[in-house]
Amino acid sequence: MEASYRCETCALFSLNCAGRPFGEMSALERVALLSEREWDVFRLLSLGSSNRDVSRALYITERTVKAHIASIVAKLHVTGRFQAALVSYVYHVQNCPKGQ
Repeated sequence: MEASYRCETCALFSLNCAGRPFGEMSALERVALLSEREWDVFRLLSLGSSNRDVSRALYITERTVKAHIASIVAKLHVTGRFQAALVSYVYHVQNCPKGQ
């Protein structure tokens, strides 16, 4: 899967993880599996936003935010939103200008 909508200045842009088994993928490669909307939620998580803040910013319900977070946690293969936020921080997601 080519993540061409990602930031040109970071490693997320040129990532190509097609054909690799999920268990062999790094956290960075797993980030490329996120949908556009999950990416939006992921960016807001990296800023420390609460579910309520995310729902207000994206004009979705808190229940939908929780569903997106659950999907993000599963795709990144982490234990919760805190670890997901750490992954986003490590890969400077909040500074990615095209990840909106």
